[in-house]
Amino acid sequence: MLKTFVKEGSFILHCKIKGGKDIFIYRIIMKNRFKKITSIILGLSLTIVGQLGVISFNNPVTASAAALNTSRVSVHDPSIVQANGKYYLFGSHRADAVSSDLTSWNYFQTNINNDYANIFSVGGKWAAHGSTSYDITGNLWAPDVIYNKQMKKWCMYMSVNGNNFYSSIALATSDSITGPYKYAGTIVYSGFTNSSEASQTDYAKVTGTNNVDKRYLSNNSWNSAYGTNAIDPCVKYDKSGNLWLSYGSWFGGLFMLKLDNSTGLRDYSYKYSTETNASDQYLGTKISGGYGTSGEGSYIEYDKASDYYYLYESYCGLDATDNFSGYQIRMFRSKNITGPYTDARGNSAICTSANDDKSTKGIKLFGNYYFSSLAGVNSSELSSKGYMSGGHNSALIDNNSGQRYLIYHTRFNNGTENHQIRVHQQFLNEDGWPVTAVYEYLGSQISNSGYSNSDIVGTYEFVNHGLNATTAKTGMLKTSKVSLNANGTISGDYTGSWSEKSGSYYCTMVIGGVTYKGVFFKQYDESASHKNTMTFSLIGSNDESIWGSKVSDSTISPSTKLDGTYYIKSSLSGMYLDVANGGTTDGTNIRQWTPLNNNAQKFKIVSNNDGTYNILTGASNYKSSLDVTNNSSTDGANIEEWNYWGGDMQKFKIQKVSGNNYSILTKSSNFKSCLDVYNMSKDSGANVCQWNYWGGAGQLWELIPN
Repeated sequence: MLKTFVKEGSFILHCKIKGGKDIFIYRIIMKNRFKKITSIILGLSLTIVGQLGVISFNNPVTASAAALNTSRVSVHDPSIVQANGKYYLFGSHRADAVSSDLTSWNYFQTNINNDYANIFSVGGKWAAHGSTSYDITGNLWAPDVIYNKQMKKWCMYMSVNGNNFYSSIALATSDSITGPYKYAGTIVYSGFTNSSEASQTDYAKVTGTNNVDKRYLSNNSWNSAYGTNAIDPCVKYDKSGNLWLSYGSWFGGLFMLKLDNSTGLRDYSYKYSTETNASDQYLGTKISGGYGTSGEGSYIEYDKASDYYYLYESYCGLDATDNFSGYQIRMFRSKNITGPYTDARGNSAICTSANDDKSTKGIKLFGNYYFSSLAGVNSSELSSKGYMSGGHNSALIDNNSGQRYLIYHTRFNNGTENHQIRVHQQFLNEDGWPVTAVYEYLGSQISNSGYSNSDIVGTYEFVNHGLNATTAKTGMLKTSKVSLNANGTISGDYTGSWSEKSGSYYCTMVIGGVTYKGVFFKQYDESASHKNTMTFSLIGSNDESIWGSKVSDSTISPSTKLDGTYYIKSSLSGMYLDVANGGTTDGTNIRQWTPLNNNAQKFKIVSNNDGTYNILTGASNYKSSLDVTNNSSTDGANIEEWNYWGGDMQKFKIQKVSGNNYSILTKSSNFKSCLDVYNMSKDSGANVCQWNYWGGAGQLWELIPN
């Protein structure tokens, strides 16, 4: 806690389904005067060269940044890896791309594009399931590439999709990230239903027999409610340097296997017991889903800053137009790579029955959304109607900058299944959850010291992404409007309160009794002119994400004038605001005191017709006003009585919070702070000071007309 006591001329601081894949201030403190030197930020030059071609602009946030180019690629289920000063994407159907800046992408090919039939077959039989006739052409899905430090090889883990869940995850290795790749073995299989099929796998090597246990079978078919589909690999090192594979799609859930660092293949010395909803001897450790519930495309990322492993997965169907759609990314975390993984509400990622409601599990990062900044972007590539079915992501913490990114494919609200890659920045909120930037990455950098009230206050388009997880055809989420008002309230389609943590970009909002935490971020939007726009992105204690994009400096803030004479009662203690001993001299202290109903406790509220009020004291016969000592903006600055002269330290915003409870915000703090009963005291004589507004009972006051 930092308290500031201000004296004249000085101040003292006291620190106390896939069903199928697709596609700072210089401050002079004098009595009643306050000067501030502010910086002037200059420069924003945008040059748009073709709506769909090269977009280049000077970045006012990163002056050293080179002109940025934006070019699009369609890579489904993109997995990102950093190498050779570049960023590589590997996706389904042998679609791969490379970029030097995460904004402009170009396709490239490895030998897998043309020689996949030879690479993923063994003795003429497919790595999927020992078939010689199976058409593998459209069934190489969601590869994940990692550099194996011990092998000194690039390892590509490929989903080889098969009929009736008869799938596998195969490994191909190369000395170079771009190939050529060579088959090195298969890690795990699914879909086998009899000893003949099991003999084509490593089932016996793990279990000691080719007799398929009945738990994997249902009516002589693969029991998909128990057994997963062996696709969608993600391979990661844990903090100790051990290599792990997470995999699976829908059905029986997501599982994890320990790999052998020296081969990149399964570590057969690591054993798993068969325990309901926990692990399986062959499939490994269960980390999410099960019983036919939604969840696929697992991706795990460890963040040293929070010391958490984050599990991302995609819910619902990948399409945008059919009746089984609505792809969306959900997030969980764990202190251990093998789990247990939980969401913000503490729910386990693992389902324990087919009746588990998917909506009750996982932080939903975003759904189908629209902002007006898209309206001027009309083309076959960029939709003016919004984004749909964004999913199957990977994530990256940049080796050089430490910046976090989310990479995924998205469809559009344009009636087609066309899809493209999008890259969004992510930032850890105060609770250690990664929140996702509203707009795609175009070179913007967040201000570590935060943003001014003038930057933040205004009207925003607002999307609450909710928790809907239906697999029925999903429409667009509502784009609402809210205002973040200077007094820390939210008005409009949603009401509540907001605050920015001093000296940072951290943002907290309380809406409908739910606390959301995230960031303010001024970034380029996705309009043709790429306007530098204030946004916010937060995650709630209810697992919902909320996004906002500023559209106007005006605010939706209807108010009723409060002019009149009142007793001002503390909602915390029931005591009255009081001029100490009824004093009339400048600097008399303001405190709370047992109700006496005398002039020392009467205050006249007078509107300045600009949304602010003066609060004149009955003790002075209304010649003096409540005053923030030396116009300080710091926590703990004293509230005193001073001869009225109309300075900013004598101006307040009085904002209704609920019922007859009001917050009294100080202009000295740019309305970020308010009148506060020090230390939440209920004692008669407790001091009243200025403190950052957070909505506690010690900051709420009742106005009792006199």
